[in-house]
Amino acid sequence: MYKLIALDMDETLLQPDKTISKADKEALQKAQKMGIHVVLATGRPLFGIKRFIDELELPDNEYAVCFNGAEVNRIDSKEMIYNKKLNGKDLHYLVDLSKKLNVNMHGFDKKGCFSEKMSKYTELEITLNHIDLNLVNYNDFEDDHEIIKLMYIDEPDYLSNVIKNLPKDAYERFNIVQSAPFFLEFLNPKADKWYAIEALANHLGIKNDEIMTFGDAHNDYLMVKNAGLGIAMGNAVDSLKKVAKFVTVPNYENGVAYALNKFIFNK
Repeated sequence: MYKLIALDMDETLLQPDKTISKADKEALQKAQKMGIHVVLATGRPLFGIKRFIDELELPDNEYAVCFNGAEVNRIDSKEMIYNKKLNGKDLHYLVDLSKKLNVNMHGFDKKGCFSEKMSKYTELEITLNHIDLNLVNYNDFEDDHEIIKLMYIDEPDYLSNVIKNLPKDAYERFNIVQSAPFFLEFLNPKADKWYAIEALANHLGIKNDEIMTFGDAHNDYLMVKNAGLGIAMGNAVDSLKKVAKFVTVPNYENGVAYALNKFIFNK
């Protein structure tokens, strides 16, 4: 019996128009009524997914994995059970590197999204999450300033070339995940959706083989690979499909509901 369902959002739970389909919503609400924890696992901040939490009618004492695993928050914000952050030193390292690679960047701290300038994909970020941008001077950040995550943001082809030119020590210093063709995220090495889900499961007394996960992209790799039942969407990247225990139909064909009907409701 599965006791926890963790779902990526974009290109997994969400339709191409960034809505939750009726079929997926009804299936998840049915699972909740059976006592199964439904946990959104996303690169977005908690305040950026509030409308989806409300739509799914998730209870206030449920949890969400945010910032690609840098945080696990109770929905009512009364508890954070997992917290793996970066700091100002990491920011200055990535600022210097961004200048060498000529790539745009922004980040998140407790105040929200920050950057030295507005760019195309920073505008997309704040629009998706319904948040404001704090314009800052990176030189003003102290070395011990707590930062949740940092991101390189640019056109997909250009960002692909940036990735090819990242130095080895960047991979040694950060967990680096590409959450979208135009978003490259730099996180604490212990910030990963799976590590966060595992910590939450331990907190709730749930075993790994009682966890079901859904994902589509590279930043979902470990949670799909390691869960009791890791499910890749039909539209997922090939590397994720290879490690998944099941490949459901695409997000735009209600892939979440399809898998829940098969493995939870036995339809």
